[in-house]
Amino acid sequence: MGEGARLSEKELVDSLILLFTAGYETSVNLICTALHELLRNPAQLELVRRGLASWEDVVEEALRIEPPAFYGLLRFAVEDIDMGEGVVIGRGEPILISFGSAGRDPAVHGADAERFDVLRATRGQHLSFGFGTHHCLGATLARMECAVAVRRFFETFPAAALAGAGELPRVQSFISNGLRELPVVLGPRAPLAD
Repeated sequence: MGEGARLSEKELVDSLILLFTAGYETSVNLICTALHELLRNPAQLELVRRGLASWEDVVEEALRIEPPAFYGLLRFAVEDIDMGEGVVIGRGEPILISFGSAGRDPAVHGADAERFDVLRATRGQHLSFGFGTHHCLGATLARMECAVAVRRFFETFPAAALAGAGELPRVQSFISNGLRELPVVLGPRAPLAD
């Protein structure tokens, strides 16, 4: 854009929608997932508290097991694609990438790929931020936001625990992947550090 150029109303609205969904909703989903996994797996939280794993390890494992966006954008094959083993995606057929499935592939992550494990050697091998030219521009910021938010939460509320048991309601979305709510008993607040 040249000096003095303005965005059209459609460009402005589209930019705001992108900013909200990519810059806010996905970060909230990631933070919520990391908190939920640590609250329901206290042994994993203890590994971090003892310095055997980092908050960054928590973030990568949360991204792997429950990516904040579960599916990529719908695309169509422009030519036949031979996937091997007798599977062919025909020209014109829809293709949908499942970031969540990639993060739970037992061939990559082991037989216990469904389990949250901050020490998992393959925790950083996920597609949560896309790949190649379609890699998320905000990936570094999202990782940092989540690590800081989760660390500060547990520093402030060290005795926090899940309120109740059972399955929690999920965001009703084809693309977004997160919890609608995360009921927590905060416990006493830690004294402020100097």
